[in-house]
Amino acid sequence: MKLKAIPVFVLTSFVILSTSCQEKKELQEVQIPDAIIFQKEAKSVFPNPKTIKTTTGPFQMEGLKYQYEDFKDFLDPENIYLHYAKHHLGYAHNLNRTLIGTPLEKRSIEIVLGSTDIEHPLLKSYSGGYYNHNIYWKSICKETDSKPSAELLTLINRDFGSLDGFKEKFKQLANQQIGSGWAWVMFSNDKLILLSTPNEDNPLMPMYKVAGIPILAIDLWEHAYYPTHKNNKKEYIDRFVEHINWAEMSRLIAPAAEVVPTTETIETTVPKKPAARPKPATAVPNPDATTAT
Repeated sequence: MKLKAIPVFVLTSFVILSTSCQEKKELQEVQIPDAIIFQKEAKSVFPNPKTIKTTTGPFQMEGLKYQYEDFKDFLDPENIYLHYAKHHLGYAHNLNRTLIGTPLEKRSIEIVLGSTDIEHPLLKSYSGGYYNHNIYWKSICKETDSKPSAELLTLINRDFGSLDGFKEKFKQLANQQIGSGWAWVMFSNDKLILLSTPNEDNPLMPMYKVAGIPILAIDLWEHAYYPTHKNNKKEYIDRFVEHINWAEMSRLIAPAAEVVPTTETIETTVPKKPAARPKPATAVPNPDATTAT
């Protein structure tokens, strides 16, 4: 039996078809990389906290050790941004303007606070607002699983019975604050004590006569929590306690943080900024006359 010749164009088509099928098979076997590797990390819509600065004056913003977005279970990013970059910055600006040309212009914030009284309402409000917020931002951390140091826990157990006992008493104090104000933990004479102050007052002001240093503060003004928690102040306080910066509290009660209280008055040479336990100055200038803003 004779074999019929296969036309050239048929052979050519067969070769092309076979090659195409092979190429198609190879393409099907190639794995496409996960699309997520092509996505860019979302950028914050808020400026970096490090860029928030005062324009002039002796006191500057101390910055934050976290980003605005780090507390989504505690405070909304916009809440923290408005609080830090608007309210807190406003106090810093006004404090600097108030001190220009006064003997307190080159003094530490602790000396300024010790020079306040009811006769100087602007200085009292601006210095308190600036200092109180500095303590507040250091009082919280983004972690919820941090623990007190052994030394701090010993003090807590001695002065409050237990860690849970401390938390409940602090919450109770904060919830009992009527209107705007603050709740504090003070390290005073080697003891931990709780107290609250109205408006922008703080325990270092001479009218409170409390020796020691603040190691924890919660802002109870509505602007601190209202955008996130609305009028549920209790929820805000509960979340705050979950985010307490125990490492900072532990650092402040450590022996290395102690200094000898200064006895200088505002007429003497400028001292170094005290790290802790400053003794308020008694001489009081009138910086409020400098500005009314």
